[in-house]
Amino acid sequence: METENILCNIAGFWQRVGMRLLDLIIAGIPCVLLYTYSLKLSVRLGNVIPFVVYWIFFCAAMIFFIVKYGGTPGKLIMKAKIIDKNGERLTILRSVRRIIFYIIGAGCLIPILDLAIQSKIEEKDVVHFLSNSSSMYQSMYSYFGILTIVSDLLVLFNPKRRALHDFIAGSFVVVRGK
Repeated sequence: METENILCNIAGFWQRVGMRLLDLIIAGIPCVLLYTYSLKLSVRLGNVIPFVVYWIFFCAAMIFFIVKYGGTPGKLIMKAKIIDKNGERLTILRSVRRIIFYIIGAGCLIPILDLAIQSKIEEKDVVHFLSNSSSMYQSMYSYFGILTIVSDLLVLFNPKRRALHDFIAGSFVVVRGK
């Protein structure tokens, strides 16, 4: 499938918003619970290993869904899939590129959590510490939050409705049966 043929099935901005909202409802709640648990367990144990394991699991699950099923649960429910310019599912490498912001974000949070542990931050205060740390890593993490917003706006103004991670991975989100 050539890029021109893909364009007629490109998922629109509001469709992608709907997909993201479904992902937040379906996967977001369990992910937030596991994220919080991994943070608190890391503080309780005095090391970042549970938090690192959480992020490895999270990223592996994202890659698995993209490679195996062609999309996240929200995309699949809305009959959409993530493909490359030839209409094929993404490879593992392209899927890693697609979730690179999650990987970099985790890489920024791990040193902040380690600092919290070394500073003897209490379990109940660790989430607040991560959000309000004045470290270089927190600044980098904040920039990635801004970059996410810019990426989402790129979908709105780009005729092919591609986000920054789509450009990085060479991917398109298309709707089946249009």
